[in-house]
Amino acid sequence: MSETVKTPNQKLKLLYLYKILFEKTDATHCISMPDIISELEQYGISAARKALYDDIEALRTFGVDIVYTKGTYSGYRIGSRLFELSELKLLADGISSSRFLTEHKSNEIIKKLAALTSVYSGKEVGRQLYVTNRLKSGNDKICNNVDKINQAIRDKRKIGFKYFDYDLNKKKKYRDRLRICTPYTMVWCNELYYLVAKYDKYPDTLTNFRVDRMENEYIKGTVLNDVFLDAVRSNNTAAAEECLRKHCEIMKRCHTIKMDRTHFPSARAILDDRLE
Repeated sequence: MSETVKTPNQKLKLLYLYKILFEKTDATHCISMPDIISELEQYGISAARKALYDDIEALRTFGVDIVYTKGTYSGYRIGSRLFELSELKLLADGISSSRFLTEHKSNEIIKKLAALTSVYSGKEVGRQLYVTNRLKSGNDKICNNVDKINQAIRDKRKIGFKYFDYDLNKKKKYRDRLRICTPYTMVWCNELYYLVAKYDKYPDTLTNFRVDRMENEYIKGTVLNDVFLDAVRSNNTAAAEECLRKHCEIMKRCHTIKMDRTHFPSARAILDDRLE
């Protein structure tokens, strides 16, 4: 009886077997045992049929849902996954249509979502969604912005950042000074992320900043002692929640005015300061 030839990748056989099943099978695609052996050989791994049966059972014991389908195209396939195909499509559509993500970042995230299913289903996840009248953000660091803001809120620290607008030629136009503020929370309003914070320029009120218009964020080292921040973070103070609720309502009303502020020129200066 011939022995299985040992190769450098032989110890990785179980991992590559899972990789093959994960990438090459789904609800409509199975893989036969001969094809599994052939796929493993491409990774420099030799495997006997009997040993593979044991490996498949080991993966099942570990919790991988491996189904064997009988019929004309019999073979093995992954059954249930962490995300169903319909869920991945829904997430991809939301990312594709999101205003605050750039087209490059949207495509990058969708590509990662497609990797959570088979290569066949991944093509459906990565399909093009056409959205009419949709302006995408020009800030490719939006995810880093969100991460740094959450870190500052968690650690009770101030943050500093540059803030910009776009001119008529869609070029960035930076505001005249660095923004330093105490971050409280982020809100989702009119399909955009806003940071709600206590801006040093207006210490007695709350100000919000569009997260996609922030750049070069840094976290200041001073730990803050802020009663309102403690209330927001603990999420158990009715007064803090009521204050944020009212602030969000004002944001929605002011956002509508700002979109149409050509009809209200006298409000321009106030809105520029408060809505930033």
